[in-house]
Order: sequence, then C-alpha cells, then structure tokens
Amino acid sequence: MNSLFRLPQRVSEDQADWMRKRALCAFKVKHRECLLTSLKSRVKELEKLQ
Repeated sequence: MNSLFRLPQRVSEDQADWMRKRALCAFKVKHRECLLTSLKSRVKELEKLQ
C-alpha cells in the first residue's frame, strides 16, 4: 500500500475497520442515521490530526 493512503497511528480506528462498520449500516433499519453518525465521527477523528 502506498504511504500516501496510510493514516497516522493516532487514529483510533483504521480505515478498513471504519469502512466495514460504515458498510454494515446498509443492513440496519435506520441506515441513514447509522451512516451519518459514522461519517460525523470519522470526520471529527480526522480533524483532530490537523
């Protein structure tokens, strides 16, 4: 994997785990809310790195 796509170790959840969790939202009754919550938490986590 190219180092440009690696996230720093400070991210509590790696990209593959987050993508898997996000994809599972499709199977939830409230999939839209699940997706939005997942995206918001990821954005907050990545903003901490800036």
